[in-house]
Amino acid sequence: MQGLKKVSPGAVSLPAAMVAALAAMAFHEFVDFNLQVPANAFLFTLLLAVALRMTGLAGGQRSEARDQRSEVGGQRSEVGGQESVAGLRSPVAAVIVSAIALALIVYALRQEQIPYPYNLKEPDSVAEARELLLSHPARASSHLSLLRLLEHKAPLSWQLSESEAALWLEPGNPYIRDLYASTLLRMGKTAEGLREITQSVVDSPSLSTHFYLSGRLLPWLSAAEQKAVEEGFKQALALGYPESLGGLAGFYGNLGRFSDQGMLHEQAALRESDETKRADLFINAGLAYARARDEAKAENLFRKAAAALPHDPRAYRQLVAVIYEPRKDLHGIKRVVAEGSKNGVPAFDLYLSLAEAAEKAGSSEERKAALTSARAEIDQSIRKGEDPYPLYLLLADGARRAGGREEETAALLAALELRPGSSDALLRLGGLYLEQANFDRAALYFGRIANINPNAADAYYRLAMAEEGRYRFAEADKAYARAIELAPDNKSFRDRYEGLKGKVAQNRTKAEADGRPGTGDGGQKTGRRGNR
Repeated sequence: MQGLKKVSPGAVSLPAAMVAALAAMAFHEFVDFNLQVPANAFLFTLLLAVALRMTGLAGGQRSEARDQRSEVGGQRSEVGGQESVAGLRSPVAAVIVSAIALALIVYALRQEQIPYPYNLKEPDSVAEARELLLSHPARASSHLSLLRLLEHKAPLSWQLSESEAALWLEPGNPYIRDLYASTLLRMGKTAEGLREITQSVVDSPSLSTHFYLSGRLLPWLSAAEQKAVEEGFKQALALGYPESLGGLAGFYGNLGRFSDQGMLHEQAALRESDETKRADLFINAGLAYARARDEAKAENLFRKAAAALPHDPRAYRQLVAVIYEPRKDLHGIKRVVAEGSKNGVPAFDLYLSLAEAAEKAGSSEERKAALTSARAEIDQSIRKGEDPYPLYLLLADGARRAGGREEETAALLAALELRPGSSDALLRLGGLYLEQANFDRAALYFGRIANINPNAADAYYRLAMAEEGRYRFAEADKAYARAIELAPDNKSFRDRYEGLKGKVAQNRTKAEADGRPGTGDGGQKTGRRGNR
């Protein structure tokens, strides 16, 4: 501050601003711990150093230069004397500043590395909790820790006082407000407790932040409590909180109020301007009404979703899966497929839905025809220059859901022909042959995966299963051992391996009892092969 008095009026603004910043940071330190943050401490030091340097230059050297110009003669000896005194003082000042800096460094290194309040430990006893509360009464968690340890041993009036204090410190915390509401209800203050429940849901309109809104506990709430929760969601929805719609819909769903859930989504769809979101809301509304067994309303909403987004296949899929498939109405499904194709929906997706519906309706001919049409769509995409590999995988998925094992195999083989090194196609083909007990083919594809990726534990495990099915127990033993080496914590791998060892030992014992030498493959030479 003394240096600022000697700075010229034209240069005083910059050091004055630095001094003001230092003062603000110092004042902040009285009520917080901002200088424990290394970046803040570095900035404080830098500002202090620059401010000292600027005021020192302005107040010392420049004033001396003016004195030398104005009093050239008689003042030289005096200036020389001042320089000699300054020369004596500067080493002392340097030593003092260095000592202070060293002391501050030592103090900084010795202070606790974890800043407040993260350095506070959760108390394990009531005495520790009381001590923590006395030391930090302005922390809501201190009050909650004491409440947790005393549980219901303390009087309700005291519990209410502590929970009210915690809520005053953190009024937006839904966990604390729920605790406060619970205490009010236990004290018989029903109206106040219900108001607090409503406010808690308004503050946090999410099922996950209220323990009593889980699917298991929600039905056990009283009618008044459920109404208070519903009111909270509605207020949050009116305020435009993002999670309120999903929270209220989940609330209705957990209570089995599917008609209310459908109406909620339908009303939200009518207010929505975005076409994609509106279609999603109509679909959700249709699914809710379908669960409420109102098929007419559900079908109407699915069609509204299709009208909102005509080229999106999801609404047509729901019409097929939810409305016409349970009825086994293949003619209705075909109409939906034709309608979707007319509106620009990729016919490939619709044919897969038709195949699955035909399988459930018991019409194998319609299923085969639908899968054949889906394959024709892939051929058409190839002519357009598109990559058919992902479509073949989707065809394989659709054929599996429709029970078409031949079509699934053909689709996977076509995908593998396009990408011979695809681990996905190889793994799925191997798994398909393993399900069919075609162990030779399964071992072939799993072996190829193991060669491509020697660290694939699942591939070695499935290869071992295929080799075991072929009665090649020695090869199966090697594959199991490799799988366990790659995944030592997998219990199913170990159990299966132990089962193989038991089988080999049993075969060896039986062979020795029959007077034949036991083989390492447990009878591989005479066992049947799994090639079908």
